Amino acid sequence: VMYGIDFLRKVSEGQDVAVGKHVVVVGGGSTACDAARTAKRMGAEDVRLIYRRTRAEMPAQLEELIESEEEGIIMDYLVSPTEVVGNGKVEGLKCIRTELGDFDNSGRRRPVPIEGSDYTLKADLVIPCLGQKLSKGLEFGEVNLNDWGYMDVDARTMATNKEGIFAGGDNVNPSTIIECVAQGRLAAINIDKYFGFEGKLFDEERSAVEVTYDEDAYLQTLPRKTSNFEDVDERLQSLVLEVNKGMTLEDTVEEARRCLHCDRGEMTEPCDKAEKKHIK
Repeated sequence: VMYGIDFLRKVSEGQDVAVGKHVVVVGGGSTACDAARTAKRMGAEDVRLIYRRTRAEMPAQLEELIESEEEGIIMDYLVSPTEVVGNGKVEGLKCIRTELGDFDNSGRRRPVPIEGSDYTLKADLVIPCLGQKLSKGLEFGEVNLNDWGYMDVDARTMATNKEGIFAGGDNVNPSTIIECVAQGRLAAINIDKYFGFEGKLFDEERSAVEVTYDEDAYLQTLPRKTSNFEDVDERLQSLVLEVNKGMTLEDTVEEARRCLHCDRGEMTEPCDKAEKKHIK
């Protein structure tokens, strides 16, 4: 049994990790998908990802799920692990099927075990990817934690209950990297205010960029450009091959044009309400 982060770290460091033929990954997030896809690349023949809810509730991004399925990862939904089986080494994982019940505190329906639905999956390696918690060293002894074990912060300021301590990122369990960045920015603004300043992050004010539009072309309905992906057979042969190769420069520019009307209706300059002038 090897936890997902430890497994991925050892592989990335070049350590010798034996995966065997049968690998079971427990979880539904990005780490679970990464672990399953990595085990497949390392030669495991049968890689299964078990998740106690349905595909719709999985926290992993949709593209990660699609890519995992393309690479032959078997997805077992509405399944919960109960016990690791083995005599001195892992030989299997006992599981029980679940069904969705009432909504829980996370806003998702709670998985409820189905009595009598137990079964055992063959496994040479079990990789739990069930999230991480703060270590004791990060509690500071005086900072309040919420019901899930993360730092309790004011969502408007990222301030904790202890004066002068602000928190964000993994400390408060955001759902995306973008949310992490936003929390860092919000915390920085309020830290600056805490020290008596204005909460400005930049010395220079941002200036608007003048653009022109081809209105007729903009109003056309155009299909979205998509990223170019490495062939499945090729990407399974390497741990370091780039899977998502992104878009061409031309396609990237074309997609960016979709966002160029976000300033429509914005005032050209401050003025009285009765004299507001808008960009047409």
